[in-house]
This record gives sequence, C-alpha cells and structure tokens, in this order.
Amino acid sequence: MRFIAALALALSLAGPSLAHAGEPAPVPEVRTVPELVTALKGTYKDVQGLSAEFTQVQRSGVSGEIRQKGKVSIQRPKKARWEFVGGGPTDSLFVTNGQTMWVYTPSMKQVIETPDVGAGNGMAQLLDGFDKLDEMFDVKLIDTAGGAQKKSYVVELVPRKPAQFKKVRVEFEKKKLLLERVSIEDPFGTTTEITFSGLKTNPTLPAGTFDFTPPAGVQVIKPGTPTP
Repeated sequence: MRFIAALALALSLAGPSLAHAGEPAPVPEVRTVPELVTALKGTYKDVQGLSAEFTQVQRSGVSGEIRQKGKVSIQRPKKARWEFVGGGPTDSLFVTNGQTMWVYTPSMKQVIETPDVGAGNGMAQLLDGFDKLDEMFDVKLIDTAGGAQKKSYVVELVPRKPAQFKKVRVEFEKKKLLLERVSIEDPFGTTTEITFSGLKTNPTLPAGTFDFTPPAGVQVIKPGTPTP
C-alpha cells in the first residue's frame, strides 16, 4: 500500500510546483517515447493536485484476487489521501501530509504512524519528473498502431536499477493524457492494478484533507519507537 501510493503520487504529480491551472488542454497524437515524455511534461507542469475514485485489484498465487475500491486525493508537495472503502475488514485509510504518514485500519482499531512516505521510498525519488522517465527506466510505448481509434497510451516502465517492482504499466487517456490506470508487477509475480475514474485536476479540497487525528480508543503504533 505504501509503495503503491508513492508510485501513483510520483507518476501523477512529477515535476516542479507551479501556479494553479485548470484541466489540461488536448494534446497532439504522439508516436514515440520522446514525444510522449515531452507531452506529459507539458500536460502536468501546472497540475497542483488530483482527485479521483479508484478500483484496486491485487492478484497473486498465494492470496488469489483481492478487490478494493475507494477515493484518492493528491496535492503537491507530497500530500496524499487514499480511502479504501467497502464496509469490510479490509477498509483502511492512508494519509500523508508530506512530513508524517498514517495508515489507519478501523477493523483492527490501529494506526501505524511513520515519517513521510516520500522520505524513504526510492520510487518517489526516482520519478522526480516525466522528462526523466527515459533516463530512469527502459520505456516502451505499447501498441501505437491503433492510430485515432486507440483511446489510451500504454507505457511500460522497466527500472534500470534494482527496485521494489519488476515493471510498471501506466495508461493515459489519449486526448488529454489524464491518468487512467497503473499496473505494478513485483519480483514475486504479484500484480496490483489501480484503475482511476472521474479524475479531476486541481480540485478544491476540504481543509484538513491531508491531516489525521487518531480516533479515541485506537492504538497508535510508531515503528522504531521504544515501548514504554
């Protein structure tokens, strides 16, 4: 969960923080990796935040298929809120304000509190800009022969240095390069796919979206902190 959130945050909000802007404008069709990198850089350079609903499907030979859904809000710099909902024991909340990260599991009445997710995650550090994707990864633009009939660009990323994953596939809506899907395969063959819907750029978010106060009666665990 921590890695996935950092990956999606980095992919969605790579690049320097600039002024607030509206929804990205349509982009010309791209056919090569350099063209796509340039288009992504231009599209996301003014994006300060994202919000969307998502569906996550995790598949592995050990646990089979696990489906979850929820809502996500992301804002520069390094702020994210992922709500996994469904009314079951897998419901959870992930929040980071750029300094502290909380993972709250209501069914366990437990909160895990750790330093900012970006501070110790190599993926977030590697993906510091769409304009550097081809430096950090072997990048492949999948199936560009569909032409005007193809609705999405599919990009495969294979890390050039050791990482927590084997490869990643990212899908962008073709007209405005809005993020649609992220699929991650780890070295053990487990795949995690996140599909986004109703994505909004630069949304107005409620105050306190990226803050968290543990509810009364909930155990707060801080790994590495000595137990009294």
